[in-house]
Amino acid sequence: IEVVVDAGKIVIWIGRKILDVVVFVGRHFPNATFGMVCGAVIGILIGSIPIIGSLLGGIAPILAILGLSLGAIEDLKQALAGDPRVREIFSQFDSLRTISS
Repeated sequence: IEVVVDAGKIVIWIGRKILDVVVFVGRHFPNATFGMVCGAVIGILIGSIPIIGSLLGGIAPILAILGLSLGAIEDLKQALAGDPRVREIFSQFDSLRTISS
């Protein structure tokens, strides 16, 4: 039972870390987040049209990726203009670096 409890704690810790990264990206890169959400909503709305929706049902992920890409491009333009958010994002992953000799 202890192994299951420990494994559950690890799974919860990993889930919290993933949610932390998702919330951080959502706060600091609003254009990419907004573009992805809008693309997904438009794709779902197109997929819900009675006759045409069954034919175009697979367009929702494509529109979400397109919206994410366009928003990320806008966020990247802002980051290249001297925005410190990029440095802050990369600093979160400094603990994953390994030292090689």
